[in-house]
Amino acid sequence: MSQWEQMTKTQLINELEARGIWLERLGAIVDGSRDAVFISDEDARFMLVNSAACELTGYSEDELLEMRIPDLHDEEDLHAYNDYHAEIMDGQDAMTEADILRKDGTKVTTEFSNRRIVIAGTLFMHTVARDITERKRTAEALRLMSVITYQVSDAVVATDLDFKITFVNRAFEDLYGYTGTEVLGRVPDFLNADADTPRIQEDLFKTVSGGREWRRELRNKRKDGSTFPCELTVVPLFDDDGQIFAYAGSQRDITERKRTEEQLRLLSVITLQVSDSVIATDLDFKIIFMNEAFEELYGYSSSEALGRTPEFVNAEPMAPGIQKEIYETVSSGREWRNEVLNRRKDGSTFPCEVSVFPLADEEGRIFAYAGTQRDISQRKRSEEEREGIIAQLRAALRRTEELHAEESGGGTADD
Repeated sequence: MSQWEQMTKTQLINELEARGIWLERLGAIVDGSRDAVFISDEDARFMLVNSAACELTGYSEDELLEMRIPDLHDEEDLHAYNDYHAEIMDGQDAMTEADILRKDGTKVTTEFSNRRIVIAGTLFMHTVARDITERKRTAEALRLMSVITYQVSDAVVATDLDFKITFVNRAFEDLYGYTGTEVLGRVPDFLNADADTPRIQEDLFKTVSGGREWRRELRNKRKDGSTFPCELTVVPLFDDDGQIFAYAGSQRDITERKRTEEQLRLLSVITLQVSDSVIATDLDFKIIFMNEAFEELYGYSSSEALGRTPEFVNAEPMAPGIQKEIYETVSSGREWRNEVLNRRKDGSTFPCEVSVFPLADEEGRIFAYAGTQRDISQRKRSEEEREGIIAQLRAALRRTEELHAEESGGGTADD
């Protein structure tokens, strides 16, 4: 048993006072610490603890002074004690982490700063412990967000309150051609290729510094000088007290979207003005678009037709079989074309030339179907009239040939 363990608490105080230690001042310092302080002997028995240690562990001072370090840890959390206790008592300082098992059974992730001290010729371990549960949770959240942010497809930039870049992700480097080290510390306006860049930046800075989001489409510039349309969103970042501490922005190259929008706008104008009826459906063959020619041809308004499958206009006796054939053909990537009998809203029917085809994206995946429909009543009448005229001509020709034959035969008989 050590000299220290043989002392009563009174003897211990007398011994320390005799050695000139300012117990009152020392106690105030130890007890006033927000961090938990433990003094333990070579056998890991607690000899002195402060109030923060009691708060951290949930035990009273008297209870802790009857305990040893292993009593505050589950078996699987004793790795730090097993690995470092002997080294610390040999004079090596150590920073360790482990979960403390509180009196109520909950665990607290704790950071320990350990060093050996010598009092009255006896070795002790001085430990300062700090609950880092929230810090670990925040660090893990930040790490996760950093990984996500770095790997997302949109370019992400963070700046300080002076709008100087403090972070860019990989997508930013890929989009602009700059490395992170080339842009850190710079204000992002060097990326803006619009003629009124100063006004844009002034509006952006004023908006986000006022606590509001700024969003706009503008033209930006890569390191190689090439420009592209960019969708930019910048937001202020707030701390727990509601104070802005940084700004973050996401940037997306919308070149392809702009090109697609222009093509769709052009196609929409053309489609709406062509004389043929045009409809488009989703993959479930429900109508999502119709032009004016469809409304004029069938008499249905868009509100009456949108969301329905086109079979309601099919007047063929075998309509279900025809629709099934159409769906199977176009869903396999082929065009279906034929003449069918269709029906208007007023119940009248007409012969219709129908073409239905799949719409595929750049990767060849079908995303919709489109169809054109043309009233061929006049063409059918013309064809019937032509066939009638041809039939009449053929009949007249036959009669003429018969008359000639009769006349030729009659002349021979008279002779």
